[in-house]
Amino acid sequence: ARQIQAKTAQRCYRALVHGYLSPPVGTVTAHLARNPLLRNAVRVVPAHASGARVATTHWRVLATANAPPPEAGRFSLVQLALETGRTHQIRVHLSHLRHPVVGDPFYAKGVLPPKARWAHQGQLLQAFSLTFTHPLSRAAMQFELPPCPRLCEAARWLGVSWEG
Repeated sequence: ARQIQAKTAQRCYRALVHGYLSPPVGTVTAHLARNPLLRNAVRVVPAHASGARVATTHWRVLATANAPPPEAGRFSLVQLALETGRTHQIRVHLSHLRHPVVGDPFYAKGVLPPKARWAHQGQLLQAFSLTFTHPLSRAAMQFELPPCPRLCEAARWLGVSWEG
């Protein structure tokens, strides 16, 4: 927890998002605060707003594809790294960029997900990597997960050869 707070631990995520993120590598920094109208939601606010806390997310596009006929839509598989760890940070930042996470119940409202079964089983966002220094031994520790089955299924559905 101290390393996350000191920004020395690294956390990476994968997600399927609506649209093509451009440029393919980038950073979003925006101030976030609780939404007073929706207690469990967060929103981007001006720096001087009450409760505003800066948040930074880096992205890298892994693959892009169009949905197969008869559906329309463009999608990107992305890798995301956090500098900060705010509530709903990735989801809010991607929605702010107009590329919400597929299946996100709060921040992708009004954006229709694909009709595929996997797209209606929750958001397609996966924490997959954690790197930190062991607090006692000082050894570098890295833990990674393979892509979750739903992200792999989404990639196959889009015709993308991607397994992480």
